[in-house]
Amino acid sequence: MIVQDLRCGAIDTTIILITELLEIRRRKEKELDFYHRELDTLHIKAEIVEKELEMTRLIIDLIKNEKIRTK
Repeated sequence: MIVQDLRCGAIDTTIILITELLEIRRRKEKELDFYHRELDTLHIKAEIVEKELEMTRLIIDLIKNEKIRTK
């Protein structure tokens, strides 16, 4: 919450309450934690796709080598 400090004849100044800063920090930490979990999930998925691609390449190479032998 932002509070306006109105003093007699003084210029308005904005004060950020410590509770607001603590809440912002808590939300940002929670958001960061979420993105770290998402990143971990994406790393696992990327590793799976890499292994599948490696297997596909191996199968293609085996098929190519078999065609060469049968000619």
